[in-house]
Amino acid sequence: MLLFSTILDINEKLTREALMELVTEWNRTSDYQENIIPGLKWNGEMPFSCGTGTVSLNAETYGDITAVRYRKTEENGTVWDTDYVVNHREGKMSVRLERSYLEEALQVSPVFSTPHFITLLIEHGYLKDDLDLPVSREPVILDENSLDKIVNVINGRKQYALPVVFVSKTYYDEDPLDTLLLASRLKGAAHVLVQKNVWSNNNLQRLSCGRNEYYGAVGIYYPNKQIPSRRLFPGTFEGSEKALLEKTVRTVIEYCSSQMIDPLYTWSGVSHALLREELNLRTEESIAAVHAREEAENEVNEVYGLFDRDIEKLKKKIEELTKENEALAMENQGLRAKMRSYDSIPVLYSGSEEDLYHNEVREIVLDCLKIQQKSLVPHTRRADVIEDLLNNNPSDGTIEEKTEILKRCLKDYKSLTSPLRQQLLELGFTITEEGKHYRLTYYGDSRYKTTIAKSGSDHREGRNIIQKIIGTML
Repeated sequence: MLLFSTILDINEKLTREALMELVTEWNRTSDYQENIIPGLKWNGEMPFSCGTGTVSLNAETYGDITAVRYRKTEENGTVWDTDYVVNHREGKMSVRLERSYLEEALQVSPVFSTPHFITLLIEHGYLKDDLDLPVSREPVILDENSLDKIVNVINGRKQYALPVVFVSKTYYDEDPLDTLLLASRLKGAAHVLVQKNVWSNNNLQRLSCGRNEYYGAVGIYYPNKQIPSRRLFPGTFEGSEKALLEKTVRTVIEYCSSQMIDPLYTWSGVSHALLREELNLRTEESIAAVHAREEAENEVNEVYGLFDRDIEKLKKKIEELTKENEALAMENQGLRAKMRSYDSIPVLYSGSEEDLYHNEVREIVLDCLKIQQKSLVPHTRRADVIEDLLNNNPSDGTIEEKTEILKRCLKDYKSLTSPLRQQLLELGFTITEEGKHYRLTYYGDSRYKTTIAKSGSDHREGRNIIQKIIGTML
């Protein structure tokens, strides 16, 4: 599975020798001992291979192209491939990270992080600027004198090779997320532009004809004009900053990984080309041997048999690589289809509302489908579609569980006892005092709140509170 892919412009300093030295430095200085290949040192020859049963590095050359693959196999069978492919003539480099599984692999959910190798490329000065923006692991701060950088992008007058992420200041003149962390995680994948202060909103609005992001919204602008820009909004609940950061990173990486690239910018593509070249050479040698059969028939038959066996091996390798390329092409096709659907509303594509707790939005959608299902006539198209969705997306029962707990603990409400307070806190409510009442706010989101009397005198009060919470918050 392709997790990350980007194409970067490089300068003439990144020669074949410099690339191999940088790869060696990258591996030698890894923070994780298990990733280091003992005794890794390039001998100056190509092809090159070094490693153990769990970590290995291979390098090939094809014309002006140098391809390097680092592979790590974990104990659970997870296989990580990190590829660096440089076209020295065109001055471009691809960086790709893939994950696959052996048969004995366990199902795991690793957290994505951009390859540290890109940091080394930046620090060694091997990357060209993207027009007037450097490829950096730090955000670009936009003051009144540099607003044109984002205005030109918003108005479509400038198109960078990498996506542009614009982070606006909140109403209180604060960043809605950790911009330093965002830029670090998106290094080599996008430019991060950050509004210096909220006072530039008026100018931004005037210069962009009101199309700019403001008050904490994040805009993502793609190099591909066929894909509309995305706008992500900050949440108002605890942990919303992290949620906004993760969604921004995920959106950019999905775009980068969905782009079709020349096969010669991939390890498998270069390997495929080398095998075809060898196959053609073997075929030519085989034909020449046939022509010489009259002079040395016995010798030729023996050589020809060797050629046939070699050719069969090469054909088998090519067949394996072709299947691998087809699988990657199908994966990219699916990702591109997903990106093309950004201007529509797919069945299970998240909007700007973030989960207040794990899988909350998904559970609400499934609960609504269950309610709708009860009113449908069986064996109709709508009934069959909703039944299919529910069968393939089982609920974890969180909403039902919360509902039952609320009914049980609030049914005969008289006062906010210590056990009841603890129960409400565990359900996600923050509790504050307001005169003769308590205010309950659901997961700290001010849109969802209600009050309860400190001393309940009406026997129906508990049931009314339950109906209020279920109707507006669950």
